[in-house]
Amino acid sequence: MIKKIVVIMAACLVFSQVVFADAVVSVDKSGESTKKEATAASTQSNELASPVSTMINSRTRLRKTPNKSGIAYRMLEKGEKVSVLGASEGWVKVETKHKFESGEFMTGYVWGGNIPEDTARNVGATDKPKVQLVVSSKQSITPQAGTRVVAVSQPAKVVDVKPLEDARDFFASRVKKLETENLGLKADLTKKSEELNKKSEELLKRSSELKAVQVALADASSRATRAELAATKSESEKKALTSQIVSVKAELQTLLAGGDVKLLAMADTGEAVFFKEIGEANMAGSDGKTVLRFPLSASNKADAVLNGAKAEKRIRGAFVYYILDSKALAF
Repeated sequence: MIKKIVVIMAACLVFSQVVFADAVVSVDKSGESTKKEATAASTQSNELASPVSTMINSRTRLRKTPNKSGIAYRMLEKGEKVSVLGASEGWVKVETKHKFESGEFMTGYVWGGNIPEDTARNVGATDKPKVQLVVSSKQSITPQAGTRVVAVSQPAKVVDVKPLEDARDFFASRVKKLETENLGLKADLTKKSEELNKKSEELLKRSSELKAVQVALADASSRATRAELAATKSESEKKALTSQIVSVKAELQTLLAGGDVKLLAMADTGEAVFFKEIGEANMAGSDGKTVLRFPLSASNKADAVLNGAKAEKRIRGAFVYYILDSKALAF
């Protein structure tokens, strides 16, 4: 910021010298003001007796009128051939190979510097009055013959330094104030930095604690998963043992049944039938007895339906068998 203030002070000094300086321009007495002669220009285009063929030497715009604010028809590329029709104030009027919607060849103006220099000179695009400034100094300059001379005299400068001294004092006091504010800002920044470092240390400490808690949670979750797997395994083993017990009981009942083994085997390959209120079953019969085989899951329904028929119940594997008098069944 101090550098910016120094730059502003230097700019003020230069501006003050320019404001308080005084210059007088004297013009030769030729009957008209040289300044007016140098700035006056003809607004009419000097038409040529016959077109001059040339080419564009740098990419430029083709404008409707001979000035930079004129409407641009299009871009002309370097190397395009054009015909020069006239010149006006450094601009040249050209005809191009492009056409308007009406079918006429597109004409307009380009700056004289965009065609070869010799062509521009021949058509008068560079024909401007020469004005040579001669500034009074220790070094003498000899003007060329036929050149109009403008003499600029530089009288003694009278500069009031009081405004400059006031500006210097103002900027000096401002710099001192800014330096004081800068010291205060540095102190505040140091304090804030220390507080930030302290909070960062606390955050790191809490982060370590959080990591420890996360590790403990992960360990607990792992142990819970292992316990769940062990419980699932125990449940599977329990189901397997229960199935074995049921199978053993069925085999025991088969042994106790004695002659019923043949009937039970017949039911395994017997006729498939459907019992109301129970479901599908296999049925076989021999010597006035009928044996029915149901899935073990249907035993409760079968018990309720066949209880009145005084059926003998046998369980073997995943099936339940009922042996009853064939006359108890109605088809």
